Amino acid sequence: MDQPFGSVEATFKAFGEVVSPGKVEFFRRLGVDLVMGERTGARFQDAYTGRWYFNCHSNGGVFNLGHRNSAVAEALRAALLELDVGNHHLVSGWRSELADRLLSTVDESLTKVVFTASGSEAVDSVIKAARGVTGRIGVV
Repeated sequence: MDQPFGSVEATFKAFGEVVSPGKVEFFRRLGVDLVMGERTGARFQDAYTGRWYFNCHSNGGVFNLGHRNSAVAEALRAALLELDVGNHHLVSGWRSELADRLLSTVDESLTKVVFTASGSEAVDSVIKAARGVTGRIGVV
């Protein structure tokens, strides 16, 4: 997998300048100068040394299915040929179908689905719903 910078040092320098100097400092203190390159299944390759590692880091839902899971990638490719994000203001049969499928996996007392564009929007929606249901302003 091609990288935008020619070396691990240049990558760390750029990351520290425009993303997170604290993260660069943290990894430097640990002696870790790893940059993920090619990824497939449960493994990834260091972008600059070529060494392969098993990825035992289990956050960010996609990793539970493996990097670039072929079944997920194919489903996305097929969907993108016919569907797009659409318009959240207009009625959509596809969103209704997805909502029905989601509701079939939860308790019957849940009867509606709210689609959001991001995790932060989802959290904001839940806070507003909780305030509406409880009548309280505070959130723990």
